[in-house]
Order: sequence, then structure tokens, then C-alpha cells
Amino acid sequence: MTRAAIYTRSSKGGFDRQRDELHAKFGVTHEIVAEYQDNGPGSSALKKLLADAAKGKFDVLLCTEFARLTRHLTPEIITALRDAGVKVVTADRGEIGVSDLVANTLTTTRTESGDIVSRKRSRRPDGLSISRRPEQHKKGA
Repeated sequence: MTRAAIYTRSSKGGFDRQRDELHAKFGVTHEIVAEYQDNGPGSSALKKLLADAAKGKFDVLLCTEFARLTRHLTPEIITALRDAGVKVVTADRGEIGVSDLVANTLTTTRTESGDIVSRKRSRRPDGLSISRRPEQHKKGA
């Protein structure tokens, strides 16, 4: 059985719903060996997750939605997961390739203060995201 870790992220406390969904969907096919609950910026959950990945504690990272993980993705995080041989699988999209993770980080621009300025996206009919140019965003939009 594949060793898996669950990653939940929420600013509004929806951790139990995410955790329950992942256990229901993957609990039969994966051995859940760790769970990481990210409360937002400054949370140590992502650091612990990456340290455990580097130690080989799990082979697959499970998330409910692609967006649950990608809000805090950086090239360093993607590299760490890739180097550890960890696959990312979401309940909504299945296995996510490194190229999808990289593409998501390229569409996110941060200001010097750390504000995200190009996070808003619209969806094409085929489900792919279309990012607007950063200059089209106003701070706080």
C-alpha cells in the first residue's frame, strides 16, 4: 500500500471536511501515515511536511483541491517535493505533474511586501485557468 500524507489548508477552519473527504476517497488505497494542517502564512505545517518528505516518510501528498496546496507554492517547495520523489494527488484532479505545479507558481506574482497580485483567474470552457496580467489587478481585489 502506498504511504500517503494528507495536507489541509484553510483560513476558515474547514480542516475536518477536507480530512474526511481525503480519508473517504484514498483511505482504502493509501496508508495515511501523516497529516499536516496549514492555518495560513506563518504555519509550520508546510515546513514539517517538507522535512518529512525529505526523510522519505511518505510517497504521495493528498489534497482535496489543487488550490489547497498551490497558494503557498514556491519553486523551492516544488523542487523539494520532486527531489523527495513525492507525487501530488488531489481529490478534484488526480495526480498533478511537476509542470502543472511550476505553471501555477509562474502565474503568481508577489509584491515586495508579499501581497499576491495575480491570483485572480478566470476559467476557459475546457477548465484551464487564464491569469490576468498583474497590472490589471488592484491591491486587495
